[in-house]
Amino acid sequence: EQNYSGRTHTGSYTGNAQKLEIIGDGAPSRVVLTYERISPKFKTLVGSAVSNQERANATWRYNYDKLTTANFKFLWLRSNINNGDTMTHTWQPQASLSRRKLFGRRYATSTVSYKLEKKGGQPASTLNQYLTLSHRDRYGIVDNTTSVTLNSYYTDRNTRDQLDYTANTTFNSRHKKGSVIIKPILSLGTFFYENQQIGQTNQVLQYSAGMGLDIPKKKIYSKVTFGQNKLHAFDQDNSDKWFTRFHIYYKPRFTGYIKQCTFSLRGAINDYSFTTTSRDFQEKSITFGINIPFSTR
Repeated sequence: EQNYSGRTHTGSYTGNAQKLEIIGDGAPSRVVLTYERISPKFKTLVGSAVSNQERANATWRYNYDKLTTANFKFLWLRSNINNGDTMTHTWQPQASLSRRKLFGRRYATSTVSYKLEKKGGQPASTLNQYLTLSHRDRYGIVDNTTSVTLNSYYTDRNTRDQLDYTANTTFNSRHKKGSVIIKPILSLGTFFYENQQIGQTNQVLQYSAGMGLDIPKKKIYSKVTFGQNKLHAFDQDNSDKWFTRFHIYYKPRFTGYIKQCTFSLRGAINDYSFTTTSRDFQEKSITFGINIPFSTR
């Protein structure tokens, strides 16, 4: 079964706007095509609209089977359509593939995605690329989430030529002891940055361990985290930061106009050490807050 729908809208004050949307929905695919054009002087009385631009979108979701899903998207955008000297064009294709129960594992889910972003016009043209790999699984009572991201940025006219990657992995679990829920968590991450234009390279390594302690019957939720962040800046000043963070939330329920109120207490300690010891310092912060939503129902 295939279902198609279309919609157009035109309004005019000192300008005009048009929008056309076509939807095709039928297993195993869903396709959405959108085109819109908003003139430079168009003003809207309701909603929101960015004037002086033209865009086309296409999305396609395809379910290969019950465990595999592919997504494809494409965006074309033209800005400053009334001025050829400042007009810009943007092309943004992207694709992702997701697979559940990978290698026969019940809780395993893996996703790979790629996005290219190309922009042409004044004052410069850019070409950026983003590649992301992620995997989520459970090992016994421990859940793990791991992701790796590789990004490339390039702007012509000798403006920008940069490469960076980020990798993170987190292990966490949940245990119930009577009315108390204990949630330990361990995280490890790294970030690498290279600016080829100016010859600058930085690398960051961070790890942390935390413990969440919740008492749902008492409406109390808390967490404390300890960790270290190390920055290795090649040919520059390196840094080493030890940090501690905590938060406590208390959410009592009331009657009448105030259904629920949230009391929060947050604190942090950051201790910085640098290669140049005269730059060493420590900062501390503590915040107390109250959130009171009102309802007339």
